[in-house]
Amino acid sequence: MSGPNQPRPGLAQRIADARFQLPGMLPQEIAIFKTWFAVNGDRYTGVDFNVRVGVGYDPGSQYVQAVRDDIIANSKKRIDALLFENNLVTIVEVKYRATPLVIGQILCYEILYQRDKHPVLLPRLTVLCAQTDTDTQYCAAQLNISLIVVPTDFSGVKVQKTG
Repeated sequence: MSGPNQPRPGLAQRIADARFQLPGMLPQEIAIFKTWFAVNGDRYTGVDFNVRVGVGYDPGSQYVQAVRDDIIANSKKRIDALLFENNLVTIVEVKYRATPLVIGQILCYEILYQRDKHPVLLPRLTVLCAQTDTDTQYCAAQLNISLIVVPTDFSGVKVQKTG
């Protein structure tokens, strides 16, 4: 007798390494970032993922300090990636579909990054996406945000269309 058939690995198992390397990104965002980075990554000298900025939410002293610290850390804003190129830093946000919401998000990240991490450094801002619209592209350009549509193969990735 042979053992039961093993199920085929699901999406979670197939992208486990990528989820570990790119924490906080959805599967479709991982596909977009990896596609773009495969072509552009050589020009960067370093990269940090899942960078927390902001003060977060403090639930109060009624919580044990370790729990309180976790709540504060997990409620901070999260930058998808910081890319370093010599003395320059680029804040990267990845979305399946870029809308005006991501413009506000990355502008807030810029302000919080400068306050929390590096007050004298003016970071570059980049949004990577699979889809966007003309108005969002126009607004991004007016605000000096690089909005890059990345042709991505989503085979095997269930795409959740988030803003």
